[in-house]
Amino acid sequence: MNRFITVFLLLVSINSARAAETQVPLSHVDFSPSASALNVVTGLVVVLLCMWGVVWLMRRWQNGGLAGRKDWRVIAALHLGQKERLLLVQVGDEQFLLGVTANGINQLARYAEPVLKEDMFANKLSQALTKYQKERK
Repeated sequence: MNRFITVFLLLVSINSARAAETQVPLSHVDFSPSASALNVVTGLVVVLLCMWGVVWLMRRWQNGGLAGRKDWRVIAALHLGQKERLLLVQVGDEQFLLGVTANGINQLARYAEPVLKEDMFANKLSQALTKYQKERK
């Protein structure tokens, strides 16, 4: 760690010495409003791109990579209040009914066989759509 700090300080001092040698006289600097606006806009775009990259990385590695797991799924959620809800979560072949509050998460039930399948909502939605289309004819 100390070596890293030493090398960093050495590089900074070399860079500042090199910048002092190559200073441009003020007579050659462009102080026009369009050039300053272009510099500000370019800097803003660079900062926004950096922020977008950090947000993308944080979402990608959220919860230690747990967000990408295929064997953990929330099958259903029922909101009971502002911070209280019931979750039906499938882990592998088992399903768990969880009570979630602002203070913690409690396991309410454990089911060895699926109580509710993921595709049940999709099936009900497609049935309702076909029924609606038949009624319109």
